[in-house]
Amino acid sequence: MMETDFDREPLLGSAACDDTEDKHKSLTSSQGVEGTIAAGRSRISTDVRTSTTRQKQDAWYQPANIWRICNLVFLGQFLSMLLCSTGVFTKLLILRGVDIPMTQNIPNYVLLSLVYVPQLVQRGQFMSAVKGINSRWYLLPLLAAFDVEANYVIVLAYQYTNFTSAQLLDGLATFFVLGLSWLLLGKRYSLLHYLGILVALVGMGGIIAADTLASDASDRAAGSNPLLGDMLCVTAAALYACSNVGEEYVVCQADKTHFLGMVGLFGAVLSAVQGAVLEHDRVRAIAWTPDIVALFVGYVASLFALYSLVPLLIARSSAMMFNLSMVSADFYSFLIGMFLFKSNFQMLYFVSFPVVLVGLGMYIKAPERIESS
Repeated sequence: MMETDFDREPLLGSAACDDTEDKHKSLTSSQGVEGTIAAGRSRISTDVRTSTTRQKQDAWYQPANIWRICNLVFLGQFLSMLLCSTGVFTKLLILRGVDIPMTQNIPNYVLLSLVYVPQLVQRGQFMSAVKGINSRWYLLPLLAAFDVEANYVIVLAYQYTNFTSAQLLDGLATFFVLGLSWLLLGKRYSLLHYLGILVALVGMGGIIAADTLASDASDRAAGSNPLLGDMLCVTAAALYACSNVGEEYVVCQADKTHFLGMVGLFGAVLSAVQGAVLEHDRVRAIAWTPDIVALFVGYVASLFALYSLVPLLIARSSAMMFNLSMVSADFYSFLIGMFLFKSNFQMLYFVSFPVVLVGLGMYIKAPERIESS
C-alpha cells in the first residue's frame, strides 16, 4: 500500500513536551487474553463516561485555561518587547558608527555558557549533552551555527534597510517554522493555515516594495541598499526558523539547560573565531564612549534575557507560538521607527501592514492538528 504524507515518520520525531502517552497500551503476560479484553472494555467504558467531562474541562473559558492563555500571551509579549529592544540598541549603535555584527553577539553566548554549562556539569549531564540528543551528536553544534549566523545576518541587515522593515521581514520566520515543523516534527496544519500564509506573504511583498520606494525619499532612514537589507532579513528568518524548531525538539526531549548551555558553548567559540577573522580591525577602531558602552550592555542584557526565557514559552506551547508572538514586535518597531529614527513611511506601508496582520490572524484562528509517530 502506498505510504501517504500522514503516515511518514517525522525526520526528528515527535517533539511533544508532555508525558501523556497511554500507559495501558501493554499489559503483562500474566493477565492473559481474558484479562487484556476485560481491561480494554473497562478502559473504553471509562473513556465514554468521562468524555463529556474532559471536554468541559478543556474548554477555553474555564478559569484555569484562561489563566494559562493569559500567561502565554503575556510571556510572548514580554519576549516580543525584548526582541524589539535588541533591534533598537542595534540601530542606535549603527548610527554611532559601531559596525561589529558578529562581535556584538559574543558576550551573549559567553554568558549562556557560563550560566548553563555549570548546571549541566553539576547534574552530571555535560558529557551526555556533548554526545547529542538521541545520539544525534551533530544537532546542537548545528543549531548553534544556525543561531550564530542568524544573529550576524540580522544585525548586518540593519545597515542596509530601515528599522521597521527589518523587524517586519524577520516575521517570515513564522512561515519557515511552519514548513520545518511539518517536515521534521510531523505536525500537520489545515487549509486556513496555508491561506493565512499566502495572505501574509502578499503583505510581506508590499513591505519590500515600500522599502525600496522609501530609499529614494530618505536614504538615512531606509538604509544604503534596502533590497539587499530585505534579502538579508529573509535569510535571517530562515536561519532563526531552523534554530527555533531545533530548540523545540531539544527542549522537549531534554530541557532548556541542554539547549542554552551547549548552544552558548558552541556559539561562543564559533562567533569568537568568526569575529576575530572578520572584525578585529573594526573593534580596535571603536571609541568606547559611555553611551556606546551603555547601548552595548543594553543589547547584551536584552538578548540574554530573551534567550533564557524563550525555552519557557516553547516548552509550554511550541516554536510556532513563539514566532507568532514575535509578530507583535513589528507593531512596537513601527512606532519606534517613526518617533525615534524619523523613518519616512510610504503609503504602501500602511496598506501592506494590515494585510500581514490579516494573514497572521487567519493563521492563529485555524486549529492545529498534530500527527506524529
